[in-house]
Amino acid sequence: MSIFDNSPGSSLTEPQIIGEFPCTQTQLRCWIIDQLSPGNPALNVAVRWEIRGAFKASTLEAAFRKVVQRHEILRTRFVERNGHPFQQAVSEINFKMSVIDLRGMAPEQRQARILSIGEETAQAPFDLSAPGLFRVTLLMVENERGVLLITAHQSCFDGWSIRVLGREVGEIAAAIDAGRQPVLPELPLQYGDYALWQQEYLQGYGFETEKAFWRETMKDAPYFEVAPDRPRGHVKTSHGNILSIAQPVAFSERMDAAARAHRVSQYSYGAAIVSAVLHRLTQAPTVLFGSQVAGREHSDLEDLIGVFINNLVLRFDFASDVSFAEHIHAVSATVEGF
Repeated sequence: MSIFDNSPGSSLTEPQIIGEFPCTQTQLRCWIIDQLSPGNPALNVAVRWEIRGAFKASTLEAAFRKVVQRHEILRTRFVERNGHPFQQAVSEINFKMSVIDLRGMAPEQRQARILSIGEETAQAPFDLSAPGLFRVTLLMVENERGVLLITAHQSCFDGWSIRVLGREVGEIAAAIDAGRQPVLPELPLQYGDYALWQQEYLQGYGFETEKAFWRETMKDAPYFEVAPDRPRGHVKTSHGNILSIAQPVAFSERMDAAARAHRVSQYSYGAAIVSAVLHRLTQAPTVLFGSQVAGREHSDLEDLIGVFINNLVLRFDFASDVSFAEHIHAVSATVEGF
């Protein structure tokens, strides 16, 4: 079996459907993007973990299999009827973790091979009609060093889910090695329950109030864009580079101290800096940019794997005589209003 199949779920028999649910709004966006560009790798969430010490591939596979059993969203596929998508959870899938042994390679060649395999697995497409939009590959680098390459489709996984997955895989693997039962939180809900709740909310009075808030917030909002330094291509692609700078701990401490001095959160302080820089760069009287929120307002959602993120537009209006201190507090009020 290829590592580029929906590896948790290649099965010769038709899976048993245990539930069908509407798509959440985030899933709907993912589905539409996939319809426009099937297998779009921009929707893949790729994670790379390095593990050291004594470990067994069979134990890791068993741990991932247990996680798949606990979370219905990792046993979910998407179907379309009359132009509308639905998500279907199935009773089980045949999860298989691919294992690639790199221990026979020359040490100086391994890192390049790890990176190339990681890029290949991260970009491999998913078939949304097949259950199990989640795959794992273990690279055996040394006898006591391995690399786990995890790729999940955005429709069933978000950044918060990485922490949930890591915590559960670690606890289950440790329990297997110790011959005990894993200590894991009970899951009172599954992702399908959240989808049903969201559907009910979107049809209720609460959502009407929320829409009124956003209509007022975005009223007469101008189009905002930083002028590109080179011409845009005629066709949109997902190609790009990630630029990252590792700041020292002292930088974070200075940010925290500055935010505390102004009695605002670090997030509000950072948003104030970014918006002020964009205002100075563009001279635009109104600056708008998107910000992603976790979307897990209820404690019952904290231990669930799934996609709960939402993108909000932050709007900041600049007066000609506003000071930076005043801008910081205006930004904090805007952020708290969301």
